[in-house]
Amino acid sequence: SDRPGFTIGGPVLIPKLYDGKDKTFFMFGLEHIKDVRPRFDAGGDSWVPTEALRRGDFSAYSSNILIYDPLTRVPGSSAGQFVGQPFPGNVIPANRISPIAKAILDYYSLPKNAGLAGNITDSTLPETANYNSLTGRIDQKVSNNNRMFARYSWYNRDSRYNEYTGFPETSGTWFQFQSWQFVVDDIHVVNPTTVLNFRYGYNRFDRNSGQQEEARNFDLTRLGFPSQYNALVPEANRYFPRLDFDGTTMIDVAFANDFRPVTSHSVVATLNKAWGAHALKGGTEIRVYGERSVSTANAQAGQYAFTNAYTRQSSASGTDYLGLQNYAAFLLGLPSTTSILRAAEYDEHSITSGFFVQDDWRVNDRLTL
Repeated sequence: SDRPGFTIGGPVLIPKLYDGKDKTFFMFGLEHIKDVRPRFDAGGDSWVPTEALRRGDFSAYSSNILIYDPLTRVPGSSAGQFVGQPFPGNVIPANRISPIAKAILDYYSLPKNAGLAGNITDSTLPETANYNSLTGRIDQKVSNNNRMFARYSWYNRDSRYNEYTGFPETSGTWFQFQSWQFVVDDIHVVNPTTVLNFRYGYNRFDRNSGQQEEARNFDLTRLGFPSQYNALVPEANRYFPRLDFDGTTMIDVAFANDFRPVTSHSVVATLNKAWGAHALKGGTEIRVYGERSVSTANAQAGQYAFTNAYTRQSSASGTDYLGLQNYAAFLLGLPSTTSILRAAEYDEHSITSGFFVQDDWRVNDRLTL
């Protein structure tokens, strides 16, 4: 990893405009870290379709599983059951493959390894994380009896990982932490025995996760969905749609994440007074807290779940092999369930306040109350 950074500080001097010597001082620091490490979170048996499977050719797996044509189903021997016939040669005809399925497969890479189960496994797949932080501060001597400072800090962690398919639209994960802090502090010496201090502070922390930028504001007509459907999905919710494959099968496109900012404001006033043997202190503080959550789940653009309900022999039940019948249902454009998520958002705020009074009374050299 790389870790460049610097810090600079001193009096504020602007030739012919401002001389801040003994009055105005600044400090600024910046640091950057870039870290690259291996990361592969998918299951070890996850796979992507081979060239033959993309064409609907399952013949290489005929000894393991047959793909049944749902259009050939007829009533079976048991009431309420239907039985179908396999596709000839275990191959789905080209004219039966959904054009939307074809378009989606353009966002899936070819296998990296031989075989089917685990053919997408890649222990060298990187996660790239960038960390950036900066802090700046200004100190000002307004007068002999008044000093103040302002400080601003920012931190950002931005990482990308799990681009299993080679396309960020279908597999890349984006994860971000970002925080801001700002404070202003003002001190007044009212007289030799009285000091008044005001302070305002602001904090914000954002947790943001979901699909990478290429999958956001995604035009669903690129996959063959009607323009009317695309228009019904708010632009902020247009992601590459969610695809769920039952069991050990082709890699899903599933993201259930959110954008969650948390904020706080605080205002503090404190008065210190020396009065004979008494050191008096009093003050008040008000805090305002806020938290929001906005879903970034790609099910907001549509969720399509594929099982072998339509491509197994019997409508009653049937055991799949590595999810091939699930994938066949995908090629045929026959999801078992479809839905579109309309996620609720929440926005919470709370206010707290308090005050205090304290008296440190030095009764004598040996006793303070």
